[in-house]
Amino acid sequence: MKVQTNHINDLIDRCLNNEQAAYYEVYNNYQQVMFNSAYRILHDTMEAEDVMQESFIKAFQKLPSFKRKSRFNKNAIPFGSWLKRIVINNSINQLRKNNKFITTELENVKEPIATEETIEIDTNDVVILLNALKELRPNYKLALTLHLVEGYDYEEIAEIMQVTYQNSRTIISRAKSKLKTIIKPSDAKEQI
Repeated sequence: MKVQTNHINDLIDRCLNNEQAAYYEVYNNYQQVMFNSAYRILHDTMEAEDVMQESFIKAFQKLPSFKRKSRFNKNAIPFGSWLKRIVINNSINQLRKNNKFITTELENVKEPIATEETIEIDTNDVVILLNALKELRPNYKLALTLHLVEGYDYEEIAEIMQVTYQNSRTIISRAKSKLKTIIKPSDAKEQI
């Protein structure tokens, strides 16, 4: 990890000195992961590529403001996480531009939040899961992607989706319930 951190810090320094080879290397190191993140939200190859490109441009422009991890600044986030956050925010903005992002105000819902549930799915059933995700409403699909695939917590999802913390928990809970009804017990192994 130390070697990788030193390598990315070296690349960032070279980018700040406008070395084209460094920009190219950063792009090559992160482009596939960032494309995958954009694609999981947008479900469109061309839009995902566009958002990824725009995100790299934005990241390179804001590179001087990136706070690197160091022995003096332990709270800074890794470069890859910072870049992924830009990609996810740009992907959500693109969804909003396309009017594919449906928001529902859940402030007054008096529904108890379910405790964490797990769905065990065999690796052969990944296709079933991906097809089931496609059937979900856009905000459910986005919330589950951010939570289960990207690893964001409820608070971060609330911030990204611009809803309250309670709403993010409710959306994820409802999305999981809906996903369970789509995935029939004969299609996948469920364990609660």
